[in-house]
Amino acid sequence: MNARPTSKAITSRARKPAKPSTVAADLDIVRAINHPELFEPWFRGATWDGWRTVLKAAYALPMTPAEVDFFRTVAERDPQEASPRTLDRGRAPRR
Repeated sequence: MNARPTSKAITSRARKPAKPSTVAADLDIVRAINHPELFEPWFRGATWDGWRTVLKAAYALPMTPAEVDFFRTVAERDPQEASPRTLDRGRAPRR
């Protein structure tokens, strides 16, 4: 039968306090994906560029002419000029 770990054993395995983050609070989705401390290790390389473009269109972020052309080929429409809704620092918009 397995013995339950003591509280000392549990606390010794607890996480260390996180270091203060250098990540800006105003990150958009593409900057978060490209940020080395966040998601960049999982989304490296040019193979993810198409998805970055789709995310830019979904969030009405600025796009290069080449990205607009790519988006038109996959979505068969133009990207939006402005975001239909904006979130205010994590608070969901009212419906």
